[in-house]
Amino acid sequence: MLPHLELPFLTLPTYGVCMVVGTVLALALAVRWAGQRGIDRELVVELALVGLVCGLLGARVVFIVEQWDTMFADRPPGRLSPGPVEPLVAGDVLVLRTHAGEARVSFRGDEVDAARAADRIAEQAAGQDVEVRVRARSRRGDDGIVTATRGFVVRTAGRGEAAWLEVVDGPATRKLGLQPGVTKGQAVPLTRVFDLTRGGLTYFGAAIGVVAGWTFWLRRRRADTLAVFDAVAPVLPLGLFFGRLGCLAFSCCWGREAGPGALLSVRYPPWSLPWLQMAEERLPCTFDPHLGKRELTPAMEAILGPAGLLEGTPPVHATQLYEGLGVLVIAALLVAYRARLQTRVGQTFVLTLLLQAPLRFVVEHLRRDHDVFLRALGYPLTETQVVALLIVAVAVPLFVWLTRRGRPVVAPAPAPAPAEAVKS
Repeated sequence: MLPHLELPFLTLPTYGVCMVVGTVLALALAVRWAGQRGIDRELVVELALVGLVCGLLGARVVFIVEQWDTMFADRPPGRLSPGPVEPLVAGDVLVLRTHAGEARVSFRGDEVDAARAADRIAEQAAGQDVEVRVRARSRRGDDGIVTATRGFVVRTAGRGEAAWLEVVDGPATRKLGLQPGVTKGQAVPLTRVFDLTRGGLTYFGAAIGVVAGWTFWLRRRRADTLAVFDAVAPVLPLGLFFGRLGCLAFSCCWGREAGPGALLSVRYPPWSLPWLQMAEERLPCTFDPHLGKRELTPAMEAILGPAGLLEGTPPVHATQLYEGLGVLVIAALLVAYRARLQTRVGQTFVLTLLLQAPLRFVVEHLRRDHDVFLRALGYPLTETQVVALLIVAVAVPLFVWLTRRGRPVVAPAPAPAPAEAVKS
């Protein structure tokens, strides 16, 4: 993992460097290809600026919508519990106080795990503005979805600094591993939506933003939208290649554990994003590096040591390189197709979607970082895989329609020969 490039006089974020290099190279090629096809090169430069702004906006907006509750909304006051650390018995009472009143939770003694204890608290304390959520990590494994329950969080429905929660000390409190005392909610500043140091750009959001921005600008300039899209289409996967190199350095978008037959694998150090996911799966939810100091206690080391996580992660699939190399091949195929096989305007651009969406669908199957799944015919899909299927469902009939009824490609007129110098 190389999140930063250390130079003698400057420290640069590797992801940002990769994005800048990819953008400059993609722009240079787009200008060249546009000129070869008789398209105003200045228009391509304008599209680069529009695409940069709209792509970042689209990537960020989609991420904010997906992660609003966990990263950008005001935080509620809450306490973490790993579940029963000692057996609960009939008659144990947990006392909770909030701005809405006091709740007394009576246990029956059959709450043997975190899920049952959480259900009992939610059942009896809901009227006092108390919410209980089981904390679990879900990921795709070799044999399906693997879920690790880490405990639960007791919190209020109210958010922000005005909300508060008190956990009263008592036998049930200690048996549940809850920390007694009062905690208040936190107000998250709106400026956090502009903070990219925590990650927060989605590829499909960027693609939607770029296409929407380009379409608007080309229609405003009264240009041939599909012809321009064909000219610049191969730079889209090429730019993604550099983006995936940045992801590899930043440690995001990581893959599942790699077996002996893995094509490419990589290991990440402690406190990297893949390591945090693997550590959190094994540690109780009272371990939350996002809320406290990043240090391990002897008890945590005793859990992570046998799992082989003290020195870093086991080898995982280099899914960033899988997709990066795949889009390089796609870019080459698009250039060859456009030069030799394209017969209708718009085919190259639509083919870009048809090739990239299935690649992303397959790579997603090898990724480990997702914890949101939808089931279709019994098969677990990530949100990105659903989007990829929708893209294919739209792109296939569109490609067929263009092939049958689209405008024929007209060879660009040769550039005028330079006028001969007038002899004196």
